[in-house]
Amino acid sequence: MLFSRREPLPSQLNIALISQYAPLTQTRTSGRLAGPSFLRLIARGLAFRGHNVTILTGESVAGPGGTTLEADGVRIVSLASPRSARHRALRASHQPRFQDLVRRRFLELHKETPFHLVHALDGSAVRVGQMKKAVGVASFAMAYDVQATSMADLFAIMGMGQETLSSILNTGFNVGVRFLSTYFGHDRRLLSTADGVFVASPRERIALERYY
Repeated sequence: MLFSRREPLPSQLNIALISQYAPLTQTRTSGRLAGPSFLRLIARGLAFRGHNVTILTGESVAGPGGTTLEADGVRIVSLASPRSARHRALRASHQPRFQDLVRRRFLELHKETPFHLVHALDGSAVRVGQMKKAVGVASFAMAYDVQATSMADLFAIMGMGQETLSSILNTGFNVGVRFLSTYFGHDRRLLSTADGVFVASPRERIALERYY
C-alpha cells in the first residue's frame, strides 16, 4: 500500500532519509565512538541492496554547514549551520526554518535525480510532503515514522495516571485536550501528506488507525 503508484517501481530505488536530530554516530563509550547510528545502519543496509540512499540531516558532518559526505555508499547532506553545535538547545525553536531548508535542498536533489521514496524520521520533512503536488503527485512516496506525530506525548500522559477514579478522569481529560491540540495543530497536516506510517508496536498501530 505504501508504494501504490501508477508506474511500476524500478529495482533500484532512489531513497531519501530525512531527520533533523537523529545522530550519524552513536554516543561515546569510554571516550570512543561506539559505531554508526541506527540511521546510518539502515541507510548502509539499503545501499548494500543496490539502492541509492541520501540522508538529509540537521546534524553536522566533517566540515562547515552544507557539507556533503559520501560514506558506505550513502550520501549524507548536512543542513546544519556552523554554530549549531553551540546552540543545539535552541534548535527546536527554529524547526519551521529547518523545514524550509529541507524543502529547498530536497527539491534541488529531486530535480537532479528524482526520488522514489522519502522516509522522514520526524516532522522536519512535512513541507516536502506538502510539495508533492507541486512536483507531481505520483513523483515519490512519502512515509513517516510514528515519532513524527505527537503520539508519544499522549502515551506519556497516560503512563502518569493512577488506578483511581479521579486520576482516570483527569488523565482522560488531559489526553483528550492534548490530542485535539496536537492533531489539529500539527499531526493532521503531517498525516495528510503521508502514503504510509511506520510504527514500532501494535499499540501504536491501533492508536494510529483508530484515532489518527
